[in-house]
Amino acid sequence: MKRTLLLLFTIPLFVSCGKDAIEVFDAKAKKFAESKHIITLEELTDLQHYAGQNQGEPGFEEFFTNEKLDNAKLVSYLEKGKKYKVEKPYNPRADVVNIYIENSLSMLGYINNNGSGFKNALAQIFSVSEKFKGYTSNYINSEIIPADLNTDNIVGINTAAFTRGNVKSSNLDGVFKTVLDQTKNNTISILVSDCIYSIEKGDATELLKRQALLTQRTFENKVNKANELATLVIKLDSDFAGTYYDKRDRAHEKVAIKRPYYIIIMGDDASVAYFKSKIDFFYARWLCQQLHHQF
Repeated sequence: MKRTLLLLFTIPLFVSCGKDAIEVFDAKAKKFAESKHIITLEELTDLQHYAGQNQGEPGFEEFFTNEKLDNAKLVSYLEKGKKYKVEKPYNPRADVVNIYIENSLSMLGYINNNGSGFKNALAQIFSVSEKFKGYTSNYINSEIIPADLNTDNIVGINTAAFTRGNVKSSNLDGVFKTVLDQTKNNTISILVSDCIYSIEKGDATELLKRQALLTQRTFENKVNKANELATLVIKLDSDFAGTYYDKRDRAHEKVAIKRPYYIIIMGDDASVAYFKSKIDFFYARWLCQQLHHQF
């Protein structure tokens, strides 16, 4: 009786349960580049983290030098190998800052008070601006008036030094137009103002609506001309000591309260975001604060 020896060979089967890690990496990079036309710094960090988690996997060896992730090699892979554009870290030394301080009569109350948070906020703006290629300080009313202000001397400024030019002029829409005209490539413009519209006699409510439309159009015209324009509006309050004019143009003398004012930063996305990240108005209250007194 013949016996048949049946030999069974166990052949290992390698079954892929999904995409290789490098394929996942490439898919992530492609999605990032398609959705925003550029791989942002935040997205690049995501890709770096993923590459670090998959060190040793096939395809990732070219991203490492001496077992450490080499960012230059990873970026080269994305830009030269995949033809994507990777956002570069923002360099403030490539841009200049132009600071415009509205010095109309309605602003004098912030200067009169020696303990004004207004002056402290300006000091911090100058301090951050020192990190850039350069900066200028200016007063603005019906014209731009160069000023020699900096972190050291702004706290000691007085009414006489502040009152320069046509201080009776407060054409806010005209001020916005002037500042936006000066906002160009590699330039950040910062306007400091109480943003009070000085309007002719009449129904203030209707006239303010008209002024709001004019200002909206001013910004729209700039956006249409500029490749990119980001605007950050910061509302702060400060000690105020002086004359306040209400919406009926009635003068309230010797007013001593906290009043709001605004810091408006205009430029491209990267420069505005950088400036925002560096300011810390720890002594001032931010948005949604109410005045102590209402007129």
